[in-house]
Amino acid sequence: MGESGKTRLQRICSIAKYIVLAGVVLCILILVGGVGLLAMALIDPSFALENLSREELLFVIFVMITNQAISVFVFYYLYELTKSIGDGSSPFTSANVWHLKKMAILLFVGWIAVTSAGMALSVIWSVPITGISGDALLMAGIIYVISLVFEYGVRLQEESDGFV
Repeated sequence: MGESGKTRLQRICSIAKYIVLAGVVLCILILVGGVGLLAMALIDPSFALENLSREELLFVIFVMITNQAISVFVFYYLYELTKSIGDGSSPFTSANVWHLKKMAILLFVGWIAVTSAGMALSVIWSVPITGISGDALLMAGIIYVISLVFEYGVRLQEESDGFV
């Protein structure tokens, strides 16, 4: 990569890490709100939504908290990736490969959890499902493929460093 391309990538990642950090903060705030809702639902037995029973509501809140916790970690690994690239070193490092793989695994686990929860709501409590999305599954697949490209880049970087 030319020096100007590398500098541009570093500048973009230096800015992006702050945007991603804002995403982490937002997810944490939503997570805290979910914990607050869970506490309210546990303390007040009459706390329920119009169409959901108390058990259904607790289940939905628990799934939301789980999903947000996974999102916090995905954003954290994205932050670490952008910070690493923005610091000026080569983007092709083993640490960056692991950050990408962890993000892919977390997105996959999150997709399984949300899909399973939706099916449980439908089967156990007969709550109609509006639709199951494959967006997180697709994103996990794309990020995993990118991690393989980075892994190949690490090998090329190591070979290149060996020739110098």
